[in-house]
Amino acid sequence: MPIYAKYLLGDSELQRLLVKFPELRASPDDYCPTCEKTGTYLWEGKDYACDCADQLGLYKKYLSSGIGKPYQRLMWDDVDPELDPQLQPIYKFLDDPEKYLSRGIGVYLWGPPGTGKTMIATLILKDLIRKGHTGFSATMAGMVEYFTAGWGGNTDEKAWFTDKFLSSQVLVLDELRRDNRLAESTFDHILRTRVHEGRPTIITTNLTPDELESGYGSSVLSLIVQQSIVVNLDRQNYRGKAHDRLMREIELGEIRPIR
Repeated sequence: MPIYAKYLLGDSELQRLLVKFPELRASPDDYCPTCEKTGTYLWEGKDYACDCADQLGLYKKYLSSGIGKPYQRLMWDDVDPELDPQLQPIYKFLDDPEKYLSRGIGVYLWGPPGTGKTMIATLILKDLIRKGHTGFSATMAGMVEYFTAGWGGNTDEKAWFTDKFLSSQVLVLDELRRDNRLAESTFDHILRTRVHEGRPTIITTNLTPDELESGYGSSVLSLIVQQSIVVNLDRQNYRGKAHDRLMREIELGEIRPIR
């Protein structure tokens, strides 16, 4: 089955996307996010024929899953090989995800800023989506924004929040931090609900486990550790390398396919 057909969105999900991305009204015959309807794209010094339908299908699916545009074109070969020893548990997880997801096991990535936590969490989610799972990604600040949008009796927003944050098969919560009571209580509710229902959560944070325990309590830390593959990323600053790579691609007129 073509990717475009495999990842077609429901009407309500597509209508929600069109508010921010009106270009998605176009068909693959009229719009492509990669080749811009030239039929080919340049990548790594070679011209490739573009499958516009598949590129548009993945683009829509990733946007509806909260995956931002910069991350849609990244894959595991973009991760620094120096991180391989630390990422072995994640590679093992992705070799047979059903074995872990069926037991509600997610991933807990912690370490200082710039070490690639968000990229790795997003790559995990992309892998799972391509394998047919539903998922959603949001920052902690975004979580609160989505939650409060359902206040005032907005039943559509409440239903959407429940679908994405409580009922999705996999949830990425990025940039968990000590914020405010609303954010912390919302996170506590989401985490406990998902653990109770056996739904995996992927968490990234700059907080150390001690700081997380101090801010959220030992019971929350225990839940996270109990239901997660724990990976500490602390060996490098990824953002500088990512910036240099992007500037080089722009100068060469190259664009990666969405994958």
